[in-house]
Amino acid sequence: MQGVAESAAGGSVPDLAEDARRWDSADGGGGDEYSVERHGRLVSASRPVADLPIERFLRAALGQERFFWRDGRQGITFAGTGVAAHLMGYGSSRFAAIQRQAREIFSAAETRLSPRFGQAGMSELALPRLFGGFAFREDFVPDMTWTGFHPGHFILPHYQFVAQGGHSWLTINALLSSADEAKAVFPQLEEALDEQAAMLGRGEDG
Repeated sequence: MQGVAESAAGGSVPDLAEDARRWDSADGGGGDEYSVERHGRLVSASRPVADLPIERFLRAALGQERFFWRDGRQGITFAGTGVAAHLMGYGSSRFAAIQRQAREIFSAAETRLSPRFGQAGMSELALPRLFGGFAFREDFVPDMTWTGFHPGHFILPHYQFVAQGGHSWLTINALLSSADEAKAVFPQLEEALDEQAAMLGRGEDG
């Protein structure tokens, strides 16, 4: 698999035993492609966190989906736990399908830095990001080691952690239905974010 991280701003996972050729459709989405209309728009809240070891963040999510990625050249570390959204593509159109879904999810996204914190200059680090990759072969069928990976598969983590240059940020991502107002939901997101930060600060498991 080729790994890619894409910056921003769950659907169901298909049966992995089915023939991959079934998904080589015109749109590459296999019928489960993300859309704002079907799945909701992205809302995201962020806050800085101090002295949070990456190991503690990951350990607190034991038993959940989680990932870790570090770029030593840029000195930046990412980690995520849980899944707010799946973006998937299949067949020869998998690249275009993922690009289309990424554009869809980020173009309608509403992000917010908690107004209690004034480090706006660093807030771009905390923007929601997609993490995943592509199979080298368009007829890739996941099995054995690759069970759970699709020909094109990216996730938006529910909780995202990023650290660089002595600054660390915690972000919460969620999908909001068209019937809900983001301004009414942001206080709830920030409360959940504060609770998560406090729990991690105490070294407790999630």
